[in-house]
Amino acid sequence: MGIVVSVPATLTAALASRAIQPLEIGAIDLPMWASIAPAQALAAWFGARLAPRLATADLSRIFAGALAVTGVAMLQSSMH
Repeated sequence: MGIVVSVPATLTAALASRAIQPLEIGAIDLPMWASIAPAQALAAWFGARLAPRLATADLSRIFAGALAVTGVAMLQSSMH
């Protein structure tokens, strides 16, 4: 499902707005993308290797914790 969501989102971000800086494609900052993409790929690989070794309840707690941290960070950034 990630590909189904990410491909249209990437195309929209690239085509829906004009680049402001020379190293941008639309709203996509290429140096930032080049920094995040390898880390995300490594994290996905690590998570895929770790998930089968954990109990379902533990995996659910880890996922809930990650969502809570992300939610708090988003809430905090929206208040500044």
